[in-house]
Amino acid sequence: MKIRLPLAAALASVLFGIAVVSSAPAQAAPGLSVAFLGLENTGGDPRQDYLASLAEGILRYDLSVLADVPLVERRNLDKVLSEREFSLSSVADPARAARTGSLLGATHLVFGEYAVTAGELSLTVHLVDAATGQALTYRDRGASEHAVHRIAEKIASRLLDRRGIVFADAGNDRSILSLRDETPGVIALHSPIRAAEIYLDGEFVGFTKGDELEPILLESVRPGRHTVRTHLSGGDFGVVILPQVEFRDWETVVDVRPGGRHAVRDQTRHFNEALYRLEYLDSFDVKADAGSVSGLGFSRSLTFTDRTGRAVAVALSGAPSGSAAGIDLALRLKAGTEEAAGTIAFPARDGAPAQIRLAAGLVVLEVELSERWGGGWEADVKVRRTDVYQGLHREKR
Repeated sequence: MKIRLPLAAALASVLFGIAVVSSAPAQAAPGLSVAFLGLENTGGDPRQDYLASLAEGILRYDLSVLADVPLVERRNLDKVLSEREFSLSSVADPARAARTGSLLGATHLVFGEYAVTAGELSLTVHLVDAATGQALTYRDRGASEHAVHRIAEKIASRLLDRRGIVFADAGNDRSILSLRDETPGVIALHSPIRAAEIYLDGEFVGFTKGDELEPILLESVRPGRHTVRTHLSGGDFGVVILPQVEFRDWETVVDVRPGGRHAVRDQTRHFNEALYRLEYLDSFDVKADAGSVSGLGFSRSLTFTDRTGRAVAVALSGAPSGSAAGIDLALRLKAGTEEAAGTIAFPARDGAPAQIRLAAGLVVLEVELSERWGGGWEADVKVRRTDVYQGLHREKR
């Protein structure tokens, strides 16, 4: 019988010369079928992405050749999973595992994760019984292909309910970490700031041009994790860190793939621009035609996070009333547990000015009442917080 291997498995057999040893031929259990859902690189180094297909290829080869375990074909697997927007985390749910197994025509699901630390592959593989949702986890580590073979042995032993299955060949213990792709990548930096210094991993590499549509290309960047930072002298530009409102240079971490091109957008802005947006919580106008004051009434609520990370609830309202002497607008403000109240009037009179400033806790309510051109009234309402204000960044430097 000819066995047609998936590309990853065939590659694995050529690269590593997989040897198979067993005390006796193993027979597949009736109705047994296995679907490989993939291996995830959790180590954060994109240069190790190649290990996903390589390790899966070894696992698939071991199971299909020795145990004659039917495997779901890769093309069928990819089609079903893409149509269902599948995620590995969902297989932990027994009901979802059963549905996935049914869709794939598989009795068992195999998936896992890996990382490379201290020159060794740490591999974790989960075997899920699609009928029951029961999951078994196998772990191994090492710098050679044997770390993968040993897990394949445990999976095969479990599936076939027998011992003595061996995949590893003591005379063929080649490194699985020797094929790392080191093709340099490119980082394309889009920045709206002119003449800011650019740093790659702390090293100065050039200046921004001020044209956000024309990126600065950082070329020949080795694959792996890198930090890009921009700095503009003077202390007025950067990013605001919330909720504490701290001021720093903009920087970002880029995981450069072998031969990849990665676009990043510089978020550097003038600090006062960000502070203005943080300071003013709300701003609006209310209007009323002559002979009817009801349009000046309002009631609003909002919530903001102060610089300690605490959520502050704010409520404000205005209740209008009219008389032969003019119009009154009674105002209330509540911020957290603090409250304030006052009245404005048009025309202004003793005890009722045309504008007012109410303060409650960290919040200020500012309202000005005026006569509209052509008749009627208008109230300009602003709500702002007092723990953030223009020029704050200069005090913090």
